[in-house]
Amino acid sequence: MDFGHGGVLLFFILSGYLIYLTAQGRDWRAFVVKRFGKIVPAYWVNVAFVFIAGLVLAGAFPRFSLKDALGNLLFLEGTLGIDTLSGVYWTL
Repeated sequence: MDFGHGGVLLFFILSGYLIYLTAQGRDWRAFVVKRFGKIVPAYWVNVAFVFIAGLVLAGAFPRFSLKDALGNLLFLEGTLGIDTLSGVYWTL
């Protein structure tokens, strides 16, 4: 049996419901600012970590250019046509 798909589905259902509960009774601007403040700093720390790890641990991590890192930090990787530094950022 494959429980992976069911687990992912359950995760998204619960996430959507919990985000709905946290947004209830709040102005949408306050909700967006609070979510931004929770998610973006963790994203920036991870981008910096992956970039620095690529410089320091040359064989264990891929090496990215400064353009790649800045594009990821500014959320412009799709616009600039560069790769994301890590494929798991959607989990944040």
